[in-house]
Amino acid sequence: MEAAWSKAISLAPDNAAAWSNRGTARLQNGQWQAAYEDLLAAVRLEEQQLGAPNGLTLNNLGNAEGALGRWQDAMRHYEAAADDADVGSIALANYALAAFETGDNELAITSARSLLRRDAQFMDMRCALAAFLWGSGQRSAAEGQWEQLQQEGDGLGAAMYSRSTAVERVRHRWPPRATAALVAFLSLSDVGQAEGYDLQMHEYNFAVL
Repeated sequence: MEAAWSKAISLAPDNAAAWSNRGTARLQNGQWQAAYEDLLAAVRLEEQQLGAPNGLTLNNLGNAEGALGRWQDAMRHYEAAADDADVGSIALANYALAAFETGDNELAITSARSLLRRDAQFMDMRCALAAFLWGSGQRSAAEGQWEQLQQEGDGLGAAMYSRSTAVERVRHRWPPRATAALVAFLSLSDVGQAEGYDLQMHEYNFAVL
């Protein structure tokens, strides 16, 4: 697929969609820097040709920036992407996850709660909120969110986010700190591990000092 988009770019280097699609393919393959460069090129072309970049392109650019450790840039692009109704909730969810990754637990929790007020059935975000709360030492509140998740959708929440399947469901979609917080929550521990963008396991301590 990447080769096809590279061919399209060579034939029409001003084709923003081709740059965006190749960047997305590279993002899926873990080629963070190459994905970032392609998606940035797509954003610039969309700005020139359409007057404003596409929300999905901005969101994917944020994902690439996050993988490169550029979380403040990622949050800025997630926030801009949220103006696009087609990806608004996803971009806002990524914003909350990015805030937690930077250690801003309060912003992550506030952002997650705000999103859930808009969409109370956003199960992935409710699961994330449980992880954020556990990671910030609000253990009872975390359990409350988890119980609510289990009851959502006439049992769908429990089926999709069980204690045995939840981590697999979010692995490699969430940033590592949030994934580790979910691991810690499910194991009733202060410590959780998750694979980082460098493909190495990292340990996070969520003990309240």
